[in-house]
Amino acid sequence: MARVTLLGSAATLANDRHDSVYLLVEHAGGVLLIDCGGSPPHKLGRAGIDLRQVTDILLTHDHTDHLYGLPLLVQGLMLCHWSGEWSGVLRVWGLWETLATARSLLKTLGLWDRIEVDWRVIPAEEGQTVIESADLRVLTAPVEHMRPTLGVRLEGRESGRVIAYSGDSEPCAAVVGLARGADILLHEATNQRVAPGHSTPAEAGQVAAKADVGRLVLVHFDARLDPALLCAQAAKAFGGPVEVGQDWTVFDL
Repeated sequence: MARVTLLGSAATLANDRHDSVYLLVEHAGGVLLIDCGGSPPHKLGRAGIDLRQVTDILLTHDHTDHLYGLPLLVQGLMLCHWSGEWSGVLRVWGLWETLATARSLLKTLGLWDRIEVDWRVIPAEEGQTVIESADLRVLTAPVEHMRPTLGVRLEGRESGRVIAYSGDSEPCAAVVGLARGADILLHEATNQRVAPGHSTPAEAGQVAAKADVGRLVLVHFDARLDPALLCAQAAKAFGGPVEVGQDWTVFDL
């Protein structure tokens, strides 16, 4: 059975309890990271995952807090390659704009050609199947943000469970579609005031209600704010169970 771990849960201003949001997905076909913040070697090690086990990275967009850990991960694999401990291929998925930024970042830091990277462009269309294995199906769709951005739907093929992820987006039909009937929606709650490109907790609650999800988990939030306040704002609009995401929370899929 696949499972999802929140390696990070907050927005850009992380603190001692909440890293910037990114997900670890363990499944029959390998190990997938959705976004790549923080210090991946450290966070993966703490989760019991060897860096060399990572097969895929899906970057939702090219804002700093969603990909700043990529160079460190690549450098770690480079050292494993040089020592003869790893000779694999890292698949990196994303919209072409996102991958262009990621490639440029690696070039700037001298990491462009140090390991074999298979760059996989995801079309900016709804319902794109990205990864499939015996127990997991990963789908994407473009969502509304300041930069070209993807939302993600994770379907457990054995369990029938669904987890949807919108790490950066204002409320939009694409997110509702991705989250339709999901057991869990991981939805950003960045702002306290309505603004383009992001959502308030209340707006996250509205999306959860429209999509008829079972449970709402707020992510990409301001870690300086009172979690009870964020939950109350979302719960009033949703009417179902709401919680603020916590690093290291594990969801079975």
